[in-house]
Amino acid sequence: MGPVAPYSVESMFLVTGASGRVGRHMLDGFREAGLAVRAVSRDPDGASLPEDTEPYRADLTRPDSLAAALRGVEVLHLIVSGAEVPILELARRAGVRHVVLLSSRLVDTQPANVLALRHLRAEEAVRASGLSWTFVRPVQYNSNALRYAQDLREGSVVRAPFPKTALPLIDPADVAAVAVTAMTGENHGGQIYSLTGPEALTPPQQVATLAAVLGRELTFEEIGPQQARERMEPDVSWVLADAVLDAVGGSSDVDAEILPGVENVTGKPPRTFGQWAWDHRAHFSG
Repeated sequence: MGPVAPYSVESMFLVTGASGRVGRHMLDGFREAGLAVRAVSRDPDGASLPEDTEPYRADLTRPDSLAAALRGVEVLHLIVSGAEVPILELARRAGVRHVVLLSSRLVDTQPANVLALRHLRAEEAVRASGLSWTFVRPVQYNSNALRYAQDLREGSVVRAPFPKTALPLIDPADVAAVAVTAMTGENHGGQIYSLTGPEALTPPQQVATLAAVLGRELTFEEIGPQQARERMEPDVSWVLADAVLDAVGGSSDVDAEILPGVENVTGKPPRTFGQWAWDHRAHFSG
């Protein structure tokens, strides 16, 4: 994934959400490509960022905190924060030429969902900014299955709602690879990349895959959305929990569709849920 015109080894790239599931993998991609990258995080000291990145402390809900990090940046990777308009104005003034926005496939499949509306507003702000742009719209991540970890550390029964809903979950590393390619390569301006993994799996099928990876006998147990929300709320707000559950519960055949976006952009097929689970097996074994 080497540098491709119009950007070069002299270009400066900025990744917001650098300690997140996608952003952290993006930093590895830039490092492998030998490109300079700035990493924005609310807590760069505690984020274990790679030593060869420029860490910047900023809070995207306070756009002015991002001003110093934007100096000299040509390409910006932006996550949704609700403050896109002032951030993009700062970026334009700083000389940013291209923005890669991490959006959501829900914009395609469930546009009335709260999460979809939030990402759609961000996309509209980017379109209106006058900057060149690329939208990356992934389906839900494989890493959402980390919610099963507590159950597996305590026993052999995994509890989740919507056992018949199959989704082609995606490895965040594949999303990161697409984003880095869109930031460093040619002909990505004005493109929308909708991304999925290579297989649509139901929760029981995910649990069966985990059982094979861990070498354990595991059982799936269905719970209702309200119980699932209660299990999520220690980690996320009730608004986000409801939006996520509404998205999964409202899934249709369109949400289960497998798309070639990852391979079309990167030249490599997306990783399977089993490959992701193997890499993260320590999280499920305590």
